[in-house]
Amino acid sequence: MKEETRKKISEANKRKWASGTRKPNPEGYGDKISAKLKIAHSEGRMHVPSHEDSMKGLAARDMDKVREAARRVAKMNTGVPMPPGPGAKGPEHHKARYWIVKNTGLGVTLEGLNLNDLVRENSQYFEEGDLNWNKSRCRATKGLRGLFEIRKSTGKPNALSWKGWMMVDVSDREI
Repeated sequence: MKEETRKKISEANKRKWASGTRKPNPEGYGDKISAKLKIAHSEGRMHVPSHEDSMKGLAARDMDKVREAARRVAKMNTGVPMPPGPGAKGPEHHKARYWIVKNTGLGVTLEGLNLNDLVRENSQYFEEGDLNWNKSRCRATKGLRGLFEIRKSTGKPNALSWKGWMMVDVSDREI
């Protein structure tokens, strides 16, 4: 760090301390903590690995194997619309809701738990551009989810339809 940068930081810290918003530690606080750490270290309750020990752990890892495993996983997930992972939560997920949507133009009604799974499993009913997954969302899930969102100001849905898809009221559902 350059000398003038250090001076700027030092001056900024002095202003903070002088403002009264930061209170200094009580007298002898550092000595008290240091003594406790020394006791813990001597009793064997605390172990600080040396730099050499840390480097030994890194050297023991075979990075060629790590890279090969990463390549295998990438190859497995090539061409998969949304690789399984944190964003691909199944119907048993604690936030899963029951969704029913229909498209009268296609004559299709989709229903199931977890909207992302529903869209993935029925991707043939959606346009290619709407299925570009970004993390755990795509344009199709965002559009369908918007059908179920209610405006606070009016108490009515945000949208009545999205690209021909409409929400189905449970009472209207055919049994």
